[in-house]
Amino acid sequence: MRVLTSFIGLVILCGCAHTSAPRADHGYRTVSLPRVALTKGERIESVEIEITGAGFTAVHRIPLDWSVEVHTDAGVSYFQGEAGHGVGWLSSSDELDDFIAILVYDSRNFTIKGKVFIASPDTERAVSFKGADYPMKPSPNQSPEPTAVGAVSSAVVVHAASRRWLSFFR
Repeated sequence: MRVLTSFIGLVILCGCAHTSAPRADHGYRTVSLPRVALTKGERIESVEIEITGAGFTAVHRIPLDWSVEVHTDAGVSYFQGEAGHGVGWLSSSDELDDFIAILVYDSRNFTIKGKVFIASPDTERAVSFKGADYPMKPSPNQSPEPTAVGAVSSAVVVHAASRRWLSFFR
């Protein structure tokens, strides 16, 4: 009987442990590249973004012939993307709308900044952005709130611990 009580307690603990409420400063966001005014012949050749108080969770769109790197060092996360060849340079910043997802885990210390590197046959320049320059919106289907999935998996676990299943352990 002691084993049965311990097993039921473990099942309930495992089934309910993941349903705790998230902290209020957590939140998933999709991030777009700020609008960049390009002159005739200019194209976007690379992008760098640095965030604190958050982490990158997904790259939704990688332009053709681009490579991306995401890494974290001492609580600061970095995104770098660049075209492999001139043919991959972007003709509009619209091509990077909603291109990355982040999880803000500390809104009080959240910062975002970055640079867009632009080139033409005659010139090169960098445009810097920070904070509110970056269009962000809540990510769909990635709410940090508990969902029905947690309730269903808890119900399945409790059902598995019903009398018929527990008789197997006698």
